[in-house]
Amino acid sequence: MSERVTVRPAAPEDVDAIVAIAASSALASHWERVRYEGMVSPLSGAAVQHSLLVAAVAGRLVGFAAARGLVTVSPAEVELENLAVLQVAQGGGVGGALLEAVLHWSAAMGAGPVRLEVRTANARALRLYRRYGFIQTGLRRGYYAAPPDDALCMERLLQ
Repeated sequence: MSERVTVRPAAPEDVDAIVAIAASSALASHWERVRYEGMVSPLSGAAVQHSLLVAAVAGRLVGFAAARGLVTVSPAEVELENLAVLQVAQGGGVGGALLEAVLHWSAAMGAGPVRLEVRTANARALRLYRRYGFIQTGLRRGYYAAPPDDALCMERLLQ
């Protein structure tokens, strides 16, 4: 993909595309629509902050990332909860652009660790996370059900 990737906060009109992108990936978490809708308008001042970002190429949404940060501890703790990219856009820098945006959001919140779980079978995601400095901190056997898989726990320290 040679066109420029743009990342921005999700808007209410993006939720249909986000749900479709998640549904198109067997390896993404498949959440209810209402969960994404709640992340579009996060509550300011809440103990848990949410970030829902979308990535577009040539005006078409091709990926998203969802993260949450616990801001009542210092440093804040962030979890990357979901990241998915349409298959036609994979390998074109979309995942990296979304991950960089999540890391930027995390740093702006004063996060120390950024954590995530990833399927052991998701080699492309594992390469991406390792390229961005995430290290394995644990293994959760049988964590995923559909399809069944173990989860690697990974973390990157920002501070």
